[in-house]
Amino acid sequence: MNKKYKVFALLVIPIFLLSNEIESKSKLKSFGIFKEIINDLSSNPQEKEIPFDLILGNMLSFNKVQYNIFVLKNQLEEKDAKNMFISDLSQYLDSFKYKDQLKNIFDSLILGNGQKPKYLKLDPVRIIPYKNKKCILINIVSENTYNTLRTSSNSRYADVLRACVIPNLSMFSEINNSEDIAYFGFIVTYGSANFIEEKVSPNLKAESGCIIINWNDRKKFVEAEISENELLARSGIYLSDRDMIVGIKKGGAS
Repeated sequence: MNKKYKVFALLVIPIFLLSNEIESKSKLKSFGIFKEIINDLSSNPQEKEIPFDLILGNMLSFNKVQYNIFVLKNQLEEKDAKNMFISDLSQYLDSFKYKDQLKNIFDSLILGNGQKPKYLKLDPVRIIPYKNKKCILINIVSENTYNTLRTSSNSRYADVLRACVIPNLSMFSEINNSEDIAYFGFIVTYGSANFIEEKVSPNLKAESGCIIINWNDRKKFVEAEISENELLARSGIYLSDRDMIVGIKKGGAS
């Protein structure tokens, strides 16, 4: 696929998918095309000039699309709703160098309130370039919904980080990064709603955030050499909130 067309598609397809005027099944038909473009841009060495924030922004947008359509699953055939999540991670992880460690990690992940994460079809784990190094990126869904009343997207994501990401960082010590992994990334997609209103669409909408942590900083935090605030200050935080269509914004954790 032509590079210019891919970039154009990355910008246009999320808008198409998020449009309220498009039928849900039509949105579902676009998922495969969008995933193919994302995978190709991430793995094709000829596409290295594609900006990281464009690739990540569209991954987060795509996560939100899938989440929002899942909220509307009563409008879909049951098989379509089920097909939005990966039911068996084992077969998917077979192609990864760290498949055994990743399988143990995914089996052990616990989010807020003791829930297990869900995994969207846009890859639960992948290796992406970040600052000319490799980053292992985990992509999960939390079933928690966070109140939008008197909160900001940053404060909601801070709650997500402390419920879903920080408690799980020690599990990644199993992966030996000495040769190739310089960064660790964690995407969480979750719900947001005004709790005064009924938690259904269109009040209930997805937000998706990503934190990218230097692997050595992750190790220092796990070994209590740096504090949680120091870890967050050193890390890259990116958000796609409930009101954004495409792109990402730099976030905080407060």
